[in-house]
Amino acid sequence: MELVTKTKDLIKKYGLVIATFIASHFSGIAQTNAEVNAGHKTDSIADVIENIQGKENNDSIFALHPDSLINDVNVPNSSNSDSIPAAINNICADTIPTDSATLMQYRIDKFNQSSENMVKFLSLFENIKSKAYYDNVAKCYSIGLGFCYRKDGTRIKANDRIKNEEDLFGMWEFYADKHYLPQMLKYFKLETLTEEEKIAITSLMFNCGPGIIGSTNGYKPTPFTKAFNKWKETGDEQSLNIACEYIKSKNKSRGKIVPALTKRRKIEEELIRGNILIDKEQATLQGKAFLNLDSVVVGAFYSVGKFPSDMNLLMEKVSAVDGKTYSDTLRVAFPVSAVLNQKKYRK
Repeated sequence: MELVTKTKDLIKKYGLVIATFIASHFSGIAQTNAEVNAGHKTDSIADVIENIQGKENNDSIFALHPDSLINDVNVPNSSNSDSIPAAINNICADTIPTDSATLMQYRIDKFNQSSENMVKFLSLFENIKSKAYYDNVAKCYSIGLGFCYRKDGTRIKANDRIKNEEDLFGMWEFYADKHYLPQMLKYFKLETLTEEEKIAITSLMFNCGPGIIGSTNGYKPTPFTKAFNKWKETGDEQSLNIACEYIKSKNKSRGKIVPALTKRRKIEEELIRGNILIDKEQATLQGKAFLNLDSVVVGAFYSVGKFPSDMNLLMEKVSAVDGKTYSDTLRVAFPVSAVLNQKKYRK
């Protein structure tokens, strides 16, 4: 009875605050969304946005953001009345919009926020070349992580160089906006994907081409995408296994198994299964292997020899290769230029 009385008192005290906050929060969306869209590059995904908008479920004003569960967000105890406004702010910060236009921008931002981690993860498998070389497979001059184009869309030429990290990330943004983001928007609900899933799926597209997810023209998802989405929607373990078997089958070149690709598919599978996490706190809480993307070494996964079955042991081996961090790796790639703060290049 005492608890009921205390709850009523709190509602009376903060009811107006809650109502005012929600009203101001959502009334500002229409105004700020136009500003966000105006400043964000989405020209290369215009067709995808046009096809998706208007097809989302608008039954509720907003839904709880799944990251609130992943990040183990703690809402302050309601018995402490001073903490209630902070709790309101935390809840609203971890929500997703259902308005189609705002939701689309939200999904684009979710992808772009992962750009730095995506580049770091790719660096574990790909050499970062500061000088252009001829790629016999792609039949073009490549640079960086195997980029054939610069940020402005111009082709890489013989003897081209990458000056610094900003140049590297500019090339990544070109490829991501043109090839990977449109596919992610078309075939997945980005707000439901974990950071590990986004990284693994983008790595698959980078290595195997965007077609590994589905057709780039029209809508035709691959068996991986169908099974993965079914697992995300229903939690069906068999669907997850089907998706992972599809991933593991993409380890061949000209019909022959390539050991390096087998290793890469294994790591992507473990990220999707949630057995490898990139957040140390969550890895510790869940008893999972922790992959420290700040201790990236170029080609580290290809340098550890036989993969141990213990994922934690594998992560230790990867982090021990040459003992170089991400910044060390970039200094080797760009010895002439000072390495800038990578956080600057987060979208």
